[in-house]
Amino acid sequence: MNNVTERTVMMLGGRGAGKSTLLGSIFDQSATLENETGLRIKTDQYSTGPLIQKVETMRAVTQQKLTDTINPFEFPRRPNADKESYTFEIGTSKQNARLDLTFVDMPGGWMSDDKPKLYDVAIKSHAAILAIDTVELMEQNSYPTEAMSELRNQPKQLRETVKFWLDHFLGDGKESNFLLLCIVPVKIETYLRSYAGDNKNSRNYAAVIEKITDEYKEVLAELKKREKNVAVVITPIETLGNVIWDHYESASMAYPKEFFRRVEGSTENGRKAFGYCPHNCDLPLRYILNFFLIQQIRSEVLEREPNKLESIIDSVVNYMTNLMQKIFPDFNRSKLERILRPFSDVFSPERTLINAVWEFTNGADNTGVTILQGERLMTRDKPLFHDFIKRLEK
Repeated sequence: MNNVTERTVMMLGGRGAGKSTLLGSIFDQSATLENETGLRIKTDQYSTGPLIQKVETMRAVTQQKLTDTINPFEFPRRPNADKESYTFEIGTSKQNARLDLTFVDMPGGWMSDDKPKLYDVAIKSHAAILAIDTVELMEQNSYPTEAMSELRNQPKQLRETVKFWLDHFLGDGKESNFLLLCIVPVKIETYLRSYAGDNKNSRNYAAVIEKITDEYKEVLAELKKREKNVAVVITPIETLGNVIWDHYESASMAYPKEFFRRVEGSTENGRKAFGYCPHNCDLPLRYILNFFLIQQIRSEVLEREPNKLESIIDSVVNYMTNLMQKIFPDFNRSKLERILRPFSDVFSPERTLINAVWEFTNGADNTGVTILQGERLMTRDKPLFHDFIKRLEK
């Protein structure tokens, strides 16, 4: 297939925060959505096996023959692990064009132990996902923090990474770049609604949002400085579904054991169920694709109605192209344009794929979604979209 474009999404979060589990959840729920919109979401041959294994592990957790508590989240610590990449192939049944979206899952320890490797991924990513362990965020005070040698959420270490990311794309007056950060609280089930038999009445989702904005205030302050060019959205997902946190218990390892309870809840078709029933795990993917599509449309509009910024870009492209072609006669102007207009070709100019992405991203369940900044960078404009499609047909 000739019309294949590639983009990278950086996964952020401390060790054990749930980055890998989150990708398994996205894979599991997104794979069932083709009939809904015509968008075909698959993974490449290297990603499918590991992601299926993550999903099967989550399913097995909720199928344990235990009546009261389960302990599903004892992740091994791998301080010397390398990054893992998972490529989602976004296309349609016609297979005329495709976007390969590669999620790079980096060891949480890189934020403090191996920053150059982390930064190498950051400079390739116009979108990032921050996984937050919601249980630790909300309940760590119920267990002595000093007993936890390394917390899963690392807001202070994260600030430096985010600052580098922002400076790389937006420093020195680089106003043509736009970025998206999806903040994803995982294991959110406990705080979204009340369950029969749950005696923790003080839990609520509004408290989670408040805690995120407080614990990550330094990170959010850096993002706020670039509000014109950076969108930040909180997209909560129910990783397991009808499984909620119950209590901590001490363990021989530094991090305490977490105990969860299976509860009766609802599946998507309204039937009562216990255990594994993930929900809204496709939200981060929907928001990322929507962001990329909106930026491509905006890029086309700027091209049609040039402003001062676009005039400057055109001048730079023309000057550099003439200069490079004197040295390298075969120099391709389009490569330089991709650098200066990073969103102009995210989705190949193929109407079927663009329509499918538009419909898919329109189907997001926005219950619980909180846009912290940059709403205009994600706002959908139907007349503008239809005008964009007409221009592709010419």
